[in-house]
Amino acid sequence: EIARQRLPEVHFEVNGPRPPLDHADESFDLVLVNSVFSHLAEPNFQSWIAELTRLLKTGGVLVFSSWGQGLLDMAQGVFESGKRDFPWQRNILNGFDSYEDLAARFASGGFVFAPTGGGKYLPGDDFGLAMVSRSYFEQHVRGLVLRDFLDDPKQFSQSLFFTQKVAGPPGA
Repeated sequence: EIARQRLPEVHFEVNGPRPPLDHADESFDLVLVNSVFSHLAEPNFQSWIAELTRLLKTGGVLVFSSWGQGLLDMAQGVFESGKRDFPWQRNILNGFDSYEDLAARFASGGFVFAPTGGGKYLPGDDFGLAMVSRSYFEQHVRGLVLRDFLDDPKQFSQSLFFTQKVAGPPGA
């Protein structure tokens, strides 16, 4: 409601936890997804990437963020201190066996997920701490080309993926 009040000329919608969205194929030139994929389990990530690719026009751009080096940096400090003052610290300590395990899993190029949950509306099977590596994206996402990538916590706390929809059949 705050966004609607401050930007009355913009249309806002709240979507459900799973696709599809109520928009026609190739409806958008640009889709921005900030700090959503940093919390979704792999099946949900794949479902939403496919849905957003469907919604993009050929040549359209999807920009999204996910945890990367920023989470590794935070996790190292949390594991070293053992502090549990804040929910995010508890999620790191409860979600991963060790900093070394987390770093190794991310370095391997796999999808990293810790099912921490997020209250009654966000069950742990679907919601937690997620890390999408550049390697994972390049090996497992179809229909989008990675045009640029930023994983520098000094510039932005999460990794940024700048992608573009390419011509071709769905899933290509």
